[in-house]
Amino acid sequence: MNDEPDSTDRSPATWDLLDGENPNSDLGDDAEHWVTVYSELAQSTRRMLHAAEARIEARRSEAGSNPEVDHRELKYIGTRLSFFEERLRWWVTRGAELAKTGR
Repeated sequence: MNDEPDSTDRSPATWDLLDGENPNSDLGDDAEHWVTVYSELAQSTRRMLHAAEARIEARRSEAGSNPEVDHRELKYIGTRLSFFEERLRWWVTRGAELAKTGR
């Protein structure tokens, strides 16, 4: 087994934000925009995860199947999904805070 660090082991909190994402923005429109962006990213990543799970299950009994690679793929997609969901929750909360102040 390879002892090199695996990029999937990084915490989602350490990942860079998306281009243009400014958590310090005081604009409600920005919050709405990022809620839409992260909602779409989470939905598409969830579909990717389900497709990968189905593909892996279908080939599980085939010769040459590699459980370690399959596990790494699912872990990476799942971790990425967690990041998108975390950012989505953050922007929903931020939007609610801005709405209370009328911004």
